[in-house]
Amino acid sequence: MPMPTSGLHPQDSGSLLSGCNDKTLRVFDLSRPVSDPQLLAGSSSAVKSAVWTREPAMLSSCCEDKDITGSLLSVCNDKMLRVFDLSRPDSDPQLLAGSSSAVKSAVWTREPAILSSCCEDKDITLWDTRTGGVAKTLVLESPATSIELSHDRQFLTVAHGSKVTIINAASFEKVKTVSVPLCFSATLHPSGKWLVTGGDDFKLYKFDYEEEKEVESYKGHFGPVHCVRYSPDGEVYCSGSEDGTIRLWQHSVGKSYGLWRSADEVVASRNNHSNSSSNNNSPGVS
Repeated sequence: MPMPTSGLHPQDSGSLLSGCNDKTLRVFDLSRPVSDPQLLAGSSSAVKSAVWTREPAMLSSCCEDKDITGSLLSVCNDKMLRVFDLSRPDSDPQLLAGSSSAVKSAVWTREPAILSSCCEDKDITLWDTRTGGVAKTLVLESPATSIELSHDRQFLTVAHGSKVTIINAASFEKVKTVSVPLCFSATLHPSGKWLVTGGDDFKLYKFDYEEEKEVESYKGHFGPVHCVRYSPDGEVYCSGSEDGTIRLWQHSVGKSYGLWRSADEVVASRNNHSNSSSNNNSPGVS
């Protein structure tokens, strides 16, 4: 069945979370790949996004019905958020109601009980799971399509139309708004110096955050880009597209990292191989 969202546990990467079109969330134990997943039901429509909290037993998801449940957060088209408590998988999720339109994305903030969501009506909302109500609302110029918590948990990065707005995660105040080509998703480099966006034109754009200037753009997808995220070390960012592929991009092109090798390293490797072959073919070598 279609699986719109998935994510590894942020602490040990030993658990995999997925949200499905059958209105369920599944938690897989990667140490036991042939075992059945833990099934979490309660969403009223297809799960569009699911997010782990930083607390061991909690996660969140977003669905077509807009609810939030338990320790796992989900958002749906029914304007509700659901938070699931994985320590009590048979219990009903906590519902957070009050959105005036469909919830597009949601994330946990720096505070364990506080989460933020963005909706089709231009609202960015802070929710307090302790009270089950809205703590604060911020209105943008256009509807948001994605929201990300920075790796240092200091900022929220929100993509909305041809803008990316950075919000202080503690005060919930706007820090900066950067003009970009129409985008569906944006991600901030862990250093805070770079911003990458992806959108309808199949391209990835990198911006100097301080100067607010485009410095690079790349095209590799054959469909709109709906998600971009930086790795924790900032060396790589990934993009997910409507073309059904996920692509990895180097932040510093030409640098040796993982399977990538710099030009100098490739030349040195070839020279060493050539010298080794020459020595093995030399007369008198036994």
